[in-house]
Amino acid sequence: MATGSGKTFTACNFSYRLIKYGKAKRILFFVDRNNLGRQTLNEYQQFASAGTSYKFTEEFNVQRAEKGSEAIIPPSRSPSAAGRPGGGCSPGPT
Repeated sequence: MATGSGKTFTACNFSYRLIKYGKAKRILFFVDRNNLGRQTLNEYQQFASAGTSYKFTEEFNVQRAEKGSEAIIPPSRSPSAAGRPGGGCSPGPT
């Protein structure tokens, strides 16, 4: 999707609805760059649901991972990627 099209705002809406109505206990939001992590946290801090005047972070606990923590998530192997040259899983860092 294009820059500025509301992807993070949409994720805030989905998160709110999953927690409020879907009974989700936790939502893990991965980003691949630090600036996207800051942008996402900022968006969650500013998000207010339509039903209340509370900000998302006033209603729910939002935490950002500590600096230096990391998760290595291997790419999933999708059938469409597996059939192409160079597609599918690639080895992660060692």
